[in-house]
Amino acid sequence: MDIKRELEKKFDNVKWRVQSCGLSSNSKKWARLTPYLDINCIIERLDSLFGWDGWQSKEFINENHSVTVELKLWSDKRNEWITRAGTSDIVEKNSQALSENAIKSAATSAFKRAAACFGIGLYLKEIKEVWGKEVSPGTPGSYKCENKKNNLEFYVVPDTDKIKNKLFETKENIEITKSENIIPLVHKEKPILTGESEIGKEKAMILASEIKKEFPTNYKKIIEDFKAYFKIDKLEKLSISKMERIRKVDYQIAQYKFSYDFKKVN
Repeated sequence: MDIKRELEKKFDNVKWRVQSCGLSSNSKKWARLTPYLDINCIIERLDSLFGWDGWQSKEFINENHSVTVELKLWSDKRNEWITRAGTSDIVEKNSQALSENAIKSAATSAFKRAAACFGIGLYLKEIKEVWGKEVSPGTPGSYKCENKKNNLEFYVVPDTDKIKNKLFETKENIEITKSENIIPLVHKEKPILTGESEIGKEKAMILASEIKKEFPTNYKKIIEDFKAYFKIDKLEKLSISKMERIRKVDYQIAQYKFSYDFKKVN
């Protein structure tokens, strides 16, 4: 069994979160949704591949109000544990002591990031947002949209017709048609870029916004750490191959430094 392939397999039960909704200039309702995985789906996959005793996770609460989760998978080939880690900020809406729910939420996000370092659900990073299609309340698989400013309340389902090959396993994933609903990881540009080409200003802005979204409280330090590590004065001078590797390790400099490809193990 190809463990790497099994870990990277797409899920049938992806969930969606309404990111924004409102009214267009011609008073037409709109909504944009982003996909995510329920943590139970990840646990079920790990159990099915490694058994309940073939993987471990451990969480740590850091002094900088973040949670780190170490995920360990057992490798029969190497006869040892393979470890990846993920970190997430503890976001608290008030200045009081950190609540149990806030810590739990951060731990869940950190676990998902650690799992993504093994390839689990990593494909969802290519699907930033999709449009929603309005449906009747109670429609199976629908999501509620609320916009208090416009006094709106309606229901939508994600419009995934153009991205089925990105979302679901197919016999052949040869050519995937780009959709205006998706911000791809790498845009085709002229001249053709190689892995060592600089990402440029546009991709640097996208990368910076991704880091800010994942780490709202310390994104500036994370960006500066990467610039210092790669000895560049501007993020736009980062190479494409390094940008993709940064995304693969979930924007974590420590994980970038010390991780190695799981395919070398299996």
